[in-house]
Amino acid sequence: MKVSRVCVNGLPMAAIAMLELSILPQAVAETGLNGSYAGMPVDVGTILNNNPAVVTNPNGLADAIVNEALKNTKIIPEYQADGSLKTKAIGAQFQGRYDLPNSPLSVRGSVYLGDNAKAVLPTVTYDLPVGTNTNLYAGAGVAWVNTLNGKSTPLGTQTGVVLTTGVEAAISQGVILYGDAKWLSSHKTPGSSPLRYQVGVGYRF
Repeated sequence: MKVSRVCVNGLPMAAIAMLELSILPQAVAETGLNGSYAGMPVDVGTILNNNPAVVTNPNGLADAIVNEALKNTKIIPEYQADGSLKTKAIGAQFQGRYDLPNSPLSVRGSVYLGDNAKAVLPTVTYDLPVGTNTNLYAGAGVAWVNTLNGKSTPLGTQTGVVLTTGVEAAISQGVILYGDAKWLSSHKTPGSSPLRYQVGVGYRF
């Protein structure tokens, strides 16, 4: 199936649709995704810009996400165009889900740790099973943001409400792929969108 790109303020939006189309199984038995997991997300734009091959070959999406996430934390060195080593890590971001048994609700959390900015985002979501080991979800939370010198974070620039919606699916017994969109009321950077689109890979426990 051909996936078209939609752009919001110049940010390509194909990845979340691509994720859903490539890993959603046929909804024969709507058992949904159970269990809790923790992982590392990265921006959709970063994945598409640095790994354009995932558009036509989504089988490499999980590896691309892990590679970009580790670059952000400087665990994997990242080099500039002239071959020199980048001197600063962007920061580490973690995201996870705590499954509430016998309930359509989940508690989710995102944490960002940077040199000059930190943020924590707890959310509550309603999860809708759409196939075996696959959920759609939507919910809301509050991001607490602490920055120096007006630095931005993936969770906003100051404390505020966050609305989120996304899709998550298991690609193996312990590995989860997920993608979501967040609307950040706390994002006040002029000329940039309050929408944040990310994809991530997590480990289920």
